[in-house]
Amino acid sequence: MEMNHLDSGMRLKVAGFLTALTLSLSALHAQVPVDVWMSADDQYDLYVGDASGSSLTYIGGFLGWGTATNYTFTAGPTDYLYVVARDIAAVVWGLGGYVKIGSGPSVPILPGTGWDAVWIGNSLSMPTQATVSSWIANANMNSLWAPVVSGTAVPGFGLPNFYGSLPALGSIWQNIPGTRDQQPYDMILFRYPVPEPASLLALGAGLTGLLGLRRRCRK
Repeated sequence: MEMNHLDSGMRLKVAGFLTALTLSLSALHAQVPVDVWMSADDQYDLYVGDASGSSLTYIGGFLGWGTATNYTFTAGPTDYLYVVARDIAAVVWGLGGYVKIGSGPSVPILPGTGWDAVWIGNSLSMPTQATVSSWIANANMNSLWAPVVSGTAVPGFGLPNFYGSLPALGSIWQNIPGTRDQQPYDMILFRYPVPEPASLLALGAGLTGLLGLRRRCRK
């Protein structure tokens, strides 16, 4: 009787796991809406693509400090937002705005909100998409991504005062490797992860529970 009870419990667990797997595989390929408000002192290009950087889509860009631009598009649940930002005015520098993914809140572009970055160097022009892909691959291979730091651009001085109805709060940038310094004409590569959907997290929990049940049945 105990074995039959365990078999019945196992069947229920397997059925639940298969349901979660079906939902998770569907979610893995589902696109989620993304709403971005962005500005930079002085120039940026916004992309969306996979973790490897081999598949990028150009969303848009702007040259000119103090201007807020709104972008709406879709992204895969394992994609990243990538931004290349360049300072050309040699006064202040920073990338600011908000990101809203799916039904989540509008998250300000500030240190501690999930943004990583790589200091690329100095450049007089923006890179091609192929170059951005190569930078992403190099940063992944050499573990160069690091949490962002605060930029020097602030509302009214390099940044707009509002992003739509949302107030400007500050900006992000990255230090030169091995220092705490930022400098004029920096070129910075940023990334921001699109969160995994709840169904993928449920899949992980289901796998853990199924493996635990199998261990108990073997004893």
